[in-house]
Amino acid sequence: MKEKLTVLINLQKIETEKDAIQKALNAIPEKSDALDAEIAEFEKKLTDETAVLDEVKKKYRSHELEVRENLSKIAKSKERLNAIKTNKEYQAMLKEIEDIETKNAEIEDVMMGYLEQIETKEKYVAEVRKEDIKSRDRITKEKEKLRKEQLEGGKKLSKFESEIESLSKKADPDMLYKYRKVKDRVFGAVIVPVSNAVCGGCNMNIPMQLYNELYRFDSLRFCPFCYRMIYVDVEKE
Repeated sequence: MKEKLTVLINLQKIETEKDAIQKALNAIPEKSDALDAEIAEFEKKLTDETAVLDEVKKKYRSHELEVRENLSKIAKSKERLNAIKTNKEYQAMLKEIEDIETKNAEIEDVMMGYLEQIETKEKYVAEVRKEDIKSRDRITKEKEKLRKEQLEGGKKLSKFESEIESLSKKADPDMLYKYRKVKDRVFGAVIVPVSNAVCGGCNMNIPMQLYNELYRFDSLRFCPFCYRMIYVDVEKE
């Protein structure tokens, strides 16, 4: 019986390691998606900030064009001054030129504000782009690390599955069946040691008679509280 229990204990150890590897492998797609989302977030940020910069530049160019058109109007109006014969018309033309110049001055003030915005935004976009490049480099390395983990994990998983199959063949069929049934019902370890009459699974004190019977190693026994398979580690006891 002791040898049969040892087979199950070894089987449980391998299955626990296999489950840990499987859990790590299952988490890889989510980690990879999170890294992709991080890249997408940087891309969106860069796209949004570039769009804002382009819009400010567009407004600046529009105002710049208006200033040029007004300067052209001023030049034409000044040319027409020489052809004006009455003082009233002359004064009206001067007033028109003055109004356009005043308007241009106001537009140029707005343009100065746009230039400041453009300078600030260009610096920020450059920082975002630099940060994006650094993040992409880091994320690329992290994804490569995940790929290697997935590859190595797959190899370990195959190795564990082979060992589980081998140990399952060595195990007592009836005990293996009971082991599987218990595993379907409990969380964590299926077969646990009992120390000083305390179950290693639920930490409850088992009846002393049952504790003493464990030393016989004559049959499979279960914890009356958590229903796990139990044994006593004679060397530790």
